[in-house]
Amino acid sequence: MQCGKNNSMSRISRIFNNKFFKETSITILDQGLLSATNFTINLLLIRNTAPNEYGLYALAFSTILLFIGVQNAIVTTPMTVLGPKKNERDRARFVGELLPGQYVIWLPMLLLALIFSELLLRFGFDDFEVAVVRIICFTVFFVLLREFFRRVFFLYLLPQFVLLLDFIYAVTFIGGVLLAITVFKISAITALSAMSTACFLLVPVALATGKKKLTLQIRFRPGVLRETWVHGKFALMGVIFTWIHNRAFLFLLSGIKDNAAVADIDSIRLVFMPVQIVMTSISAILKPRGAAILATGNKRRFFKIASIYMLLTCTAAIIYIIGMLLSFNFFSLSLFKREIANSAEILVLWGVKFGLQACMLILTVSYQVLEQFKQLFKIGAIAACVSIFSTYYGIGFLGAPGSLFGPIAGEICYILLLLYFARREISKGIQTFDIRA
Repeated sequence: MQCGKNNSMSRISRIFNNKFFKETSITILDQGLLSATNFTINLLLIRNTAPNEYGLYALAFSTILLFIGVQNAIVTTPMTVLGPKKNERDRARFVGELLPGQYVIWLPMLLLALIFSELLLRFGFDDFEVAVVRIICFTVFFVLLREFFRRVFFLYLLPQFVLLLDFIYAVTFIGGVLLAITVFKISAITALSAMSTACFLLVPVALATGKKKLTLQIRFRPGVLRETWVHGKFALMGVIFTWIHNRAFLFLLSGIKDNAAVADIDSIRLVFMPVQIVMTSISAILKPRGAAILATGNKRRFFKIASIYMLLTCTAAIIYIIGMLLSFNFFSLSLFKREIANSAEILVLWGVKFGLQACMLILTVSYQVLEQFKQLFKIGAIAACVSIFSTYYGIGFLGAPGSLFGPIAGEICYILLLLYFARREISKGIQTFDIRA
């Protein structure tokens, strides 16, 4: 009896001392902090601004996510996949060159966006909306710096430093928004200004840590993006298509209805943030870890880890979604301080969407780690088209809640195609799968 108890304690001790377990735990804590920050910011805006104003912030945030997605495609994801294959010195040089090298892309894009905003003003667009476009350009510049350093520390399997950066970001961002509510009139512009300030303040900390801990050699080399472009050209289109079927429905809804309808849809998304925490955490740690495993040629071990994490992610997502569907009415009014039209339909549709996204996550990460970016590009193109058409007809059929038919249809299409193209690898993996391996 005593021997069995000691063996059980020994197994538990090994789990908690396992490096992969520690990295995953810290990463989940970090994503919890980020999700809590975004939840707090969104809740403050919902409670202290008109629906149209919050809807405008939701559209601005979606635009920033598009830039982050593009960065992930052509800079950080290829860096994460290619980095483990380099020796320590070459890796440090590679990362140090990507830091300034990526702005060969961002600076012209942001300049064109500013010129476009001036044209919008001349064509009679609202001054406030044009001002939001301009503050988005300013915010994106610093957000991309922050995201780059986060991915660098994940590449070196140092999630504790990511947690430090995100803590600074969270405190500054929330503090800035609370200050704006207290002293100024809170708006989409002041919220975005607080975000850019928070990103700017953590850059010196990230630079100092990177130079000291990772011996990064920061220098400009124009051709560095050619290394990442090999995979990035397909990943870029994949990311854009993924963004279309995940976020473009809000812009289509805004055009057909208005920003207030966007506010209603996006508000209820907040209650599913815990699901997003788990999914983003697993994605952030599985990419570099999976790339490191595959660099040793151990495909079998990667399949085992990916399979276990898919099972855990889907199970956790389904349990949470069911619990939320059963309990939402008890706290919705106290949370949002206002009634949301068609909240039951919107909640169910968001639940379906996040459940499908949990299934899709590990499949997508596996394709990225296996460097199957061309396949992701093809799949994303089809899913994006399905999503746009489904959004349009969904709004016509069910009103604002029907806009969620788009991302749901896109997720279903994505999953089916991912499974179809990977059917041979999955079959081989199942035949050789051994939980003890």
